Amino acid sequence: MLTIRAPHPQEWKTIPTPTGAGDRREPTGLTWVALESGQLVGAIHVLPFNRSRSTWQVKWVTSTTLAVGSQLLRYALETVLEARTWVLEITTQDSDTLALYRQNGFQPLAHCTYWHLHGEALTALAQAPVEAPSLSLVGNGDAYLRYQLDTVAMPPLVRQVFDRHPQDFMVPVWQTLWYQWRAWQGQSRPMQNYVFEPQRKAAIGYFCLGFDPHAPQPHAVDLTVHPAYTWLYPQLLAYLARLVPPEPGLRLACMDYQPEREACFQWAGAVPQGETLWMSRSVWHKLREAKLNLQELPSLAEVLPHLQPVPLTRRDSLAGDQNMAQ
Repeated sequence: MLTIRAPHPQEWKTIPTPTGAGDRREPTGLTWVALESGQLVGAIHVLPFNRSRSTWQVKWVTSTTLAVGSQLLRYALETVLEARTWVLEITTQDSDTLALYRQNGFQPLAHCTYWHLHGEALTALAQAPVEAPSLSLVGNGDAYLRYQLDTVAMPPLVRQVFDRHPQDFMVPVWQTLWYQWRAWQGQSRPMQNYVFEPQRKAAIGYFCLGFDPHAPQPHAVDLTVHPAYTWLYPQLLAYLARLVPPEPGLRLACMDYQPEREACFQWAGAVPQGETLWMSRSVWHKLREAKLNLQELPSLAEVLPHLQPVPLTRRDSLAGDQNMAQ
């Protein structure tokens, strides 16, 4: 018999998480394991995707069989009642896990290609005579501007699934202090800036660079540009190229609905490193409805005798005549 429950502290090290899944335990996530005859046969980790917790993300699922993985997914869908939509990101080469998600109602949402900009291409871009944009520091006061930029930069279906709000772009005070302490210690820290258009009073570009001076892997960049200001891509890329060394370089991402970004990456000499698929699934929790018994309702003949005529005054009749005349 298959049993699904939360893992005990001593079981964390035995959970076989997929490669590249990251930390098993995230403070905002939930993890369940599947046991059969006392043996661990699967596990799943989910976490909120936005601050309102209306969209949740399946971070990873590992199981010995397709049936066990399906039961873990159904358990998560039935347990997290606040989730209206589920999303996940999976590599296109993982055909077994892709079949598991498709069998449980997940549909393709968008393709994402990851690019690596490094070496001579990054050095040439840093030395290119590209005008640097005028940047503004990111703060909680401009969260609505970045929310508007994020909203306009994605198609309606993706926007509806992600369901982000201005509070999703705010950083708590404790997290800001934590970033400042890590920067003072010379450790990894996010570098965030945005481009402000004073005439339209709107943000037209934004980037977040996860800079780690000691990391061997490329520095991840979250880049967003307004669709009407695609000429901003070369400027932001050239600015980012001047912030990091040629190696390990930058790790960039491009969705399939951003052709101008992909063309700019190719122009800069970036190399595609892998492709992933974003999938989504809507959840509608059915409520128990009471069956309507038509025999218990009063008949029309029983209702009509209780209806009484309303006397019409002279003022009401004059008002009705005026309305008919108009």
